[in-house]
Amino acid sequence: MIAPLSTPPILLHVSCAGAWGGDTAYTLDIDRVIRVTARTDCKVAHFPFHKLQVLTQHMPEVWAGLARLTAGHIKHMMTIVACGLEKNSNNRVSLNLLRLIGDGQMFGLGSEGDPKELPLSQSELAEMTSLSRNSVGIILKDLEAIGAIEVSYRNIKILNRKLLLIPS
Repeated sequence: MIAPLSTPPILLHVSCAGAWGGDTAYTLDIDRVIRVTARTDCKVAHFPFHKLQVLTQHMPEVWAGLARLTAGHIKHMMTIVACGLEKNSNNRVSLNLLRLIGDGQMFGLGSEGDPKELPLSQSELAEMTSLSRNSVGIILKDLEAIGAIEVSYRNIKILNRKLLLIPS
């Protein structure tokens, strides 16, 4: 997801399979709030608004589902803001890694059986945290040294999310 009104564009989040977007624009009939850009080959399903209107005539509870999605996205955006406001660089990186695997999110990956790998480069994480690539690299090495993560090419694997929360 790319932040609105940012020049140049700022990377906010990297979504995984099954991500849903556009619900705010859908329900309020406004322009999209954020821009979504594919980093890799992907499949996108589009559900036209007029078909949603037909569906909700027969199943009005769909509106409640869309409201839940919108609420989840608002919570997620507030989490992105909170992570960005964290002053401690180590904590900012750790909080963003937790956010990216879905900790604390309505639609996140929160259970133990969920995948913990982030297809993310250190440069992308640096952009999301407003830190230099070099600073993020040092922090990731420290997290790897304590067994919290494993870093490989364009991939960060969360090994122990509790170790990400250790005060530095």
